[in-house]
Amino acid sequence: MEAGGTPAVPGEIAAVAEAGGTPVVPASIAAAIEAGGRPVVSGEVTDRLEAGGTPAVSGGAVGCEQPLSPSRLLPGWVSALIYAGLFLVTFLFAEVLFTAPLALLTAQALRLTPSGLSERELFDPAVLGLERWIPLVALSFCGKLWVVLTLTAWLGRRLENRSLGELGLTRGIAWLGELPLGLLLAALLFLWQVGAGSMLGWYHVQWMAPKYHPAGLVGVSFLLLLPAAAVEEVCCRGFLYTALERSWGRWGAVIGSALAFASLHSFNPDFAQHPLAFAGLLLAGIYLGMARLVRGSLWLPIVLHTGWNLLEGPVFGLPVSGLRPPASLLEVTVSGPDFWTGGSFGPEAGLLLCVNLIPHCGLLWLLRRPPGTGAGSAETPERGA
Repeated sequence: MEAGGTPAVPGEIAAVAEAGGTPVVPASIAAAIEAGGRPVVSGEVTDRLEAGGTPAVSGGAVGCEQPLSPSRLLPGWVSALIYAGLFLVTFLFAEVLFTAPLALLTAQALRLTPSGLSERELFDPAVLGLERWIPLVALSFCGKLWVVLTLTAWLGRRLENRSLGELGLTRGIAWLGELPLGLLLAALLFLWQVGAGSMLGWYHVQWMAPKYHPAGLVGVSFLLLLPAAAVEEVCCRGFLYTALERSWGRWGAVIGSALAFASLHSFNPDFAQHPLAFAGLLLAGIYLGMARLVRGSLWLPIVLHTGWNLLEGPVFGLPVSGLRPPASLLEVTVSGPDFWTGGSFGPEAGLLLCVNLIPHCGLLWLLRRPPGTGAGSAETPERGA
């Protein structure tokens, strides 16, 4: 002991030890230790140690600070439903009452935007101008990310007894290795997509002669899209994946989180006009879920998702799930059938991207980490049903 005291063992335990027997640890303490608990010394014992006395260990002197028992956790699918409902409510609250108005007030206080415009006009790059639109949207996206991280950290502890790191946001520098890998995978996917569409005569690519420096446009777009992708990944491949894995296993978690991901985009423009939009987004969600499964953390899904949006929108100028990029390096004119190209919703609603994703899912599987290695091993411990 740090204070140098020697604990006096109760008489009945000492007698058992002297007779060559094995002392019996109280069942409550033994169960706590097996569950990973940490013994807590009571205030009375601490006072005696500080005074240089010899504490006598008794049943009331030693307690145990133990984590939530697996048997006390809600079923994973119930935990996922609670999180999904609170996420939607909180996200809408943040959008309507917090992030957008806060970004607006901050931008006007810093004189980034002119006064007298409505909120809708302020978030329209054609009205505001790209130079003023970018910082306003960046403030809004970062505000949403902060709200979602706060909610996920709180519910992760309450519902899953896990930290953000255990939900996939692992610490350390492992994400640096996932950065080039995620961007490379996204580039391969969309080079394949645009190349196949061009060979079929459905895509016609031309240089846009952008108003902004190409490197600056790509770099700023990446930083702008990163928090937006992180919000969706923390929700779908973070909390929902982890909770569903307890009930349905890893592949059930991949499919379940993909269903949530596709549903989250059902409010996007032109979604209802394209019958394959949900199927394409579901397959995209499975692809991103496989990235979580094979690498064991959220870093590859976040970078891959950001790279996907970057290549699709600011690089090739295609709609990103119904949303048109305000500026792009290239312009891809789509002339093929909507059933294959996705039309105004973008490639996610086209059969061509669905077909292209299948071999890319196989490529992701080849990149899986060996069990027990890497950032947040792909082998996630079970914590009850």
